[in-house]
Amino acid sequence: MCHIFKEANHFLGAGLGKIADDILHYKLGSSASELFYEIKAKEWLSSIINNYYATQNEQEISQEDSVALDNVRRYINDHLMATIPQDLLAKIAMMSKTKLKTAFKTKYHMTITEYIQRRRMALAEHLLMTTQLEIKEVAIAVGYTSHSRFSSLFKKYIGVYPHDIKKQPKNKEKSPCHNCLNKLCDVKTATENLK
Repeated sequence: MCHIFKEANHFLGAGLGKIADDILHYKLGSSASELFYEIKAKEWLSSIINNYYATQNEQEISQEDSVALDNVRRYINDHLMATIPQDLLAKIAMMSKTKLKTAFKTKYHMTITEYIQRRRMALAEHLLMTTQLEIKEVAIAVGYTSHSRFSSLFKKYIGVYPHDIKKQPKNKEKSPCHNCLNKLCDVKTATENLK
């Protein structure tokens, strides 16, 4: 992380510090700059809002449930490319499916399905920007067999279609994708970074 943010890391947190570091070390050409900075600004704002609401809602979830939800989130991050049945997540959390869905949404401000989709799309963005994989290969790598479903979700969460990202020059030094997803890495490492 850039030295500017090391001392303020306790204030920014690792996520915001990493976003700031990515912005400071951005190296793509000017044609992609506007898109990159727009995505990073939205990511920064989203992270701040999520952190705010997370601290507000932490009081509403018991410590035990919070730990269980963290375990569910870790499991999802570790198995992003597989089918993730909510029955299994409920067992991991040792909660009913209804309680899990409610508690997850309270803590993370999104449904389990949305969380999985957002993480998969962030990983897909990373792969499209840093590898030579075709769009259909990236779709399969992040758990989608339907190219059209993948493209529509990508547009929903990233703001552009996958082919728009693919047209941009590759940046092998850094990936300008979402929160953690900011390292040059293969699919396995990128998945680990989503945690």
